[in-house]
This record gives sequence, C-alpha cells and structure tokens, in this order.
Amino acid sequence: MDVEQEIKEFISSLKISNDGSLLYRGERMVFTTSVLMSIAFTAAPYDKFGDTMRTVYRRGISKYCREIAKENAHLGAREVFENMLKFFGKLGWGRSEIIEFSDAKIVFRVYSSLYGKEAGEYLKLRGIQPMVTCPFGYAAEGVLNYFAEKEGKPPVISEEVKCAAKGDAFCEFIVIR
Repeated sequence: MDVEQEIKEFISSLKISNDGSLLYRGERMVFTTSVLMSIAFTAAPYDKFGDTMRTVYRRGISKYCREIAKENAHLGAREVFENMLKFFGKLGWGRSEIIEFSDAKIVFRVYSSLYGKEAGEYLKLRGIQPMVTCPFGYAAEGVLNYFAEKEGKPPVISEEVKCAAKGDAFCEFIVIR
C-alpha cells in the first residue's frame, strides 16, 4: 500500500463519537504534540521514578501486545509483529523497518521515534544522562513470547542498542532467545 492510500485509510478510520471523542477504529484517541507525549510517557516517569519504570513498562506493554498476538494468532508471528509495527507507525510513533527476522534473532529499527529525540532533550534539561527510552522492544517481546510459548520455544528478550534519545539517527532493537 502506498503512502497516499495509507493516509486515506487512516482518515476514513477516524470518527467523532456522540460525546465528541475522536475515535480511531472504534478506540478513543487523543492527539497531542510529540514532545508532550514523549515527556509524559517516558521522560518524566524515568526522571521521577528512575529505572523502576523500565520494569513497569516492560510488563504492561508486553502483556498488552501478548493479547494482540493471541487475538491474531492465526496470522502467525511475523505477520502479527509486522502489523503491530505498522499500527504504531500509523499512530505516529515512528516508521519501522525489519532488518532481520529469523528464529534466533530479530532486528528492527524505528525512525523518527515519538519517544526518542524529545525524551532525550527533556532528560538533558533535567541533568539526566539520556538513556534508551522507546517501548517498541517490550511490544515485540509480548508478541513474540506469545508465539514462543505456544510453540514450546524459549522466551525472547529485547535490547534497544541505538536510540534517538541518546543522539542516534534511529532506534534499533535486537530481540534474541
């Protein structure tokens, strides 16, 4: 699907509910500037609660994406994973690219990450060393661990090896067993 078609599909998926809420495919959405979203979701919680937030995010996001995988299991691991990345892209979280997808290792990148650059700038302003901030790896763990468990394989774990918050050109994730 080309970009123009994706935009048309996105716009046709937007509706206004009777109470004035903006809905995307029936789900209530809030559109805001990326700096507010990245600070509210990642940078400010890391600033206030430290690395504890990583555990909270990993558990919550992984669990949510595990449920998405379960609902769409008939599509298979790769297609569910690709669809998840496309969905996040349509929400404005950044364009994704799968570099490698094998049984042993998955590598993917996110360009213009919603959580990257702005979160890094906020952390610098607060005197905190910029760190990896993007939640995409936890989402990948949720999807892929659902299929790993179903297939009797060991679980996967993700690592963000590059992050726009640290000044990298893109965020890169490696997912291994």
